[in-house]
Amino acid sequence: MLTALDTSPPSAYPLPWHVERMSNTHAVVFNRSPEPLDSVRAFHSDGATFRWGRLLPGDSIDLCLCDSDLDDLVLTLCWFRESSSSEYIWRFVM
Repeated sequence: MLTALDTSPPSAYPLPWHVERMSNTHAVVFNRSPEPLDSVRAFHSDGATFRWGRLLPGDSIDLCLCDSDLDDLVLTLCWFRESSSSEYIWRFVM
């Protein structure tokens, strides 16, 4: 017996981050998802690394970029979802 394949696209995982720029060199990154994010860390393209560990829903991270060249800076956030063993990565510029 033949059955139709489900051709509907998979639902995307919504980005859990919200970034508020406080000034040219300072930003606050919020976990806007309803779930905790584990092993949260950030990498700057200039070599700096920051580790925060677990970030609960509504929690935020302050980013000070005062010593960075903002014209060339790329920020990378990495995290794990509680329900997955996959690592997620998001890159953005200020």
